[in-house]
Amino acid sequence: MIKKTIFTFLILSISYGLFVQISKPKWLVIQHQWQDNMLKAQSFLFDENRCIENVIVGSSLSDRLIFNDIPGTFNLSFSGLSIFDGLFILQKTELFPKRIFIEINVILKPASKEFIASFSDISNYLKSHIEAFREINQPLGVLGTKIQLSFTDTFIKKLKYKILNFWGTGKSHQKTLPEDNDFIEKRITEIKKDYNMLPDLIALNVRLKELKQIVDFFTQKGVQVVFFEMPTHPELYQTPFNNCIRRAICKQFPPSEYIYFFSPDCSKFSTTDGLHLRNEEINIYMSYFKSELNKLENKSLMQ
Repeated sequence: MIKKTIFTFLILSISYGLFVQISKPKWLVIQHQWQDNMLKAQSFLFDENRCIENVIVGSSLSDRLIFNDIPGTFNLSFSGLSIFDGLFILQKTELFPKRIFIEINVILKPASKEFIASFSDISNYLKSHIEAFREINQPLGVLGTKIQLSFTDTFIKKLKYKILNFWGTGKSHQKTLPEDNDFIEKRITEIKKDYNMLPDLIALNVRLKELKQIVDFFTQKGVQVVFFEMPTHPELYQTPFNNCIRRAICKQFPPSEYIYFFSPDCSKFSTTDGLHLRNEEINIYMSYFKSELNKLENKSLMQ
């Protein structure tokens, strides 16, 4: 019985591995935030055809920035994690892009030990050679997506249509409900209690020293490092907490030596919780980012 079980398991595993290797399925149900982060990291690590000039590393604030129309650009920001997780993955690839864009909003958060432990040398070796081991090819995810697409696609389309008609908009503008405003105001009040105090200066110095070592490593390889800042609610932008962090980063990485994309006027943006931009605001910020990137590109061409 045990032999039959082992034999059946091997046959199924080999068959599924061959199926993935040959058909390369691209469907997947994202079951949770952790899986989404793993998918992004593995996509970056194991894409043999990657031709990347720009890499963005950040927190959940910049995780949803879309760079599809900027060739050779990969957003290595992770929801719930920090810039150090993205920089770790970048170092793992031994890839040296033209530029690295580092978000400065959430710098106090260290790298996740659990996340980093997921990318051991043995694990990476197996996943780089056997595609069935990668997160995107999990059997449950592949089958789950097929089932979801079959049974829910029509329902979702109808629901979306009803919602858009109820609010009388087929436009990209997203209406803010009264209860949304109440939630945002409550969240801003809660966050301001912490942001009206200075950050942990010891932890800040540790993170800055760690970041300095990483930045020096990449600049010595000829990589240009650019720091960028995501907009937040205006009441949270100029607080003792944020001002202290901004000054400390500028002291460690002087604007005379490094390039900064500081946040545009925060009053022009709305957020879901005081920190994270709404969907339509993402597009506005992307226009600003692209404009700054174009200036940077033009300046490089003139030199």
